[in-house]
Amino acid sequence: MNKSYSLNNRQIDYQVSFSQKITIVTRIQKFFTNDILYWFIFFFAITPMVFPYEDQLIVGAFVYTLIIFIMKKKRFNRVLIFLSILWVIINVAAFYRSISFNITTFPYAFYMQFIRLFLAYMIMSLLGNEFFYTLDKWLYKLSILSLPLFILEIIYRPLFFRIAPYLNFATGEEQRLAGGWYGGFYTFNAWAAGRNSGFMWEPGGFAFILIFLIIFRFYQNSFKFDKHIIVYFICLATTLSTAGILVGFILLLTYLISKSKYGLPILIIPLSIYIFISYIWGLEFMGPKIMSYINSITRTWEWSFGSEYTLRLNRVGIFYYALQQSFKYPLGHGVFPVLGFIEEFGENVSGPNTYARLLVKWGWIGFILFITGIFNTAKKMFRNYNNIIQILIAMSIILILFSNTLDNNLIVLGFLLYPFADINNVNKSTINI
Repeated sequence: MNKSYSLNNRQIDYQVSFSQKITIVTRIQKFFTNDILYWFIFFFAITPMVFPYEDQLIVGAFVYTLIIFIMKKKRFNRVLIFLSILWVIINVAAFYRSISFNITTFPYAFYMQFIRLFLAYMIMSLLGNEFFYTLDKWLYKLSILSLPLFILEIIYRPLFFRIAPYLNFATGEEQRLAGGWYGGFYTFNAWAAGRNSGFMWEPGGFAFILIFLIIFRFYQNSFKFDKHIIVYFICLATTLSTAGILVGFILLLTYLISKSKYGLPILIIPLSIYIFISYIWGLEFMGPKIMSYINSITRTWEWSFGSEYTLRLNRVGIFYYALQQSFKYPLGHGVFPVLGFIEEFGENVSGPNTYARLLVKWGWIGFILFITGIFNTAKKMFRNYNNIIQILIAMSIILILFSNTLDNNLIVLGFLLYPFADINNVNKSTINI
């Protein structure tokens, strides 16, 4: 009997040990085929960390993801083929228009567009809806962490300048010289001290990711105002971002409409507009700031750092001139010099605006596809809600992208491609490449 008991114990110990080994192996396998994709998103779409050979690293991430993509027998959607052909046509036409600039080859940025486009699609195909849940889970913790650090920054800002030499090892040179730093979990932005940059590169960037996280959370929990949403809105308020606060107001309106019945949305919308104009528009970082951008729409200034130089316009001005030149060059310029800007200013100009970049790179076709893609994804994610909810979600995304240059951001591209990636291997309109 003792022998039998001892044998049973050994069998149980073996089973537990075998089960633990299976768990460890499963976790390792999950990390290398799943979790690592989130790290790609974090390093290439979120963090302002500066590291050497960034372009080579993203190529490596692309190759690694492609191997997993093929191993899991995923497929590329026809929309990628269409976008690739369109990108080639735009750049070939722009190349021949740019011969006078002694350009003889296609710049590296031409190939990087393919890499980012396909990488975003593959990541969304591999992760699916889990992408929204995991990104929310990770970034919620970092958002919470940003609040006490931001309060400390407000109370004792000299401390943040003092510790800069110990934490700025992965910070961009210009920000580092100004006394700012990025420590892997929080950014002290020396140019925007007194505003919360969180784990992003600047307050506007933090507002951008917070808006996406609020939308992702609403998608997951069916518009429940839980602790995640509360933290995101508190963080959003600390950014003092014009676009962020404006879009946050729209998302609050969206929440109220989602919980109302019958004809209440018709009453809530005009009431919300009245409250916004009466109490929010007059704030210094809202109406006056927007009007200052509009009033200085044609004003340019020179920016230089080391060997780098560019003529700058504000975010409204760059969109105005991009729109103006797009009627003469509707096909766009791809990665080549923007002839419309050169004809107007005698040189190229730049400014922070996603839609300006779209118009000069992809032309009107790309611009329309981008806007249509936002509405398409909003409609898919919130298909159980009425058209007003879907339109407000889409408008929120459109507005938050206006103040940042995010046309190539992996999260934005993944959001646009989500409806196509989510039906991967199910829809008959997919083909192998």
